[in-house]
Amino acid sequence: MARRKRDNKEQAAVEMTPEFGNWLKDKGVKARTLRKSPAKLQEYYQEWQKESRPKKRSLLSFPKLPKINLSSVSERVSQIHDILSTISSLKDAFRNSSKWS
Repeated sequence: MARRKRDNKEQAAVEMTPEFGNWLKDKGVKARTLRKSPAKLQEYYQEWQKESRPKKRSLLSFPKLPKINLSSVSERVSQIHDILSTISSLKDAFRNSSKWS
């Protein structure tokens, strides 16, 4: 009798999710087998957890970034700054000229 209680406790630790049920079906495990041997259910559950656990990605597996030429980036930023300052001064000039008209 004490053994059945321990088996029930082990079986209670297993969550019968739809994903786990589908995995058992794919493996060809029958419900009758699991009812006869709750320890087998625990083993299958642990195996399913190992297989369904997301795999950790290594930092080495990430793609390498291309080398960036910082001087060309700096040149482009200064060009953009010049363009934007020109646009801003033109806006100011048009605003001021419309006030005098």
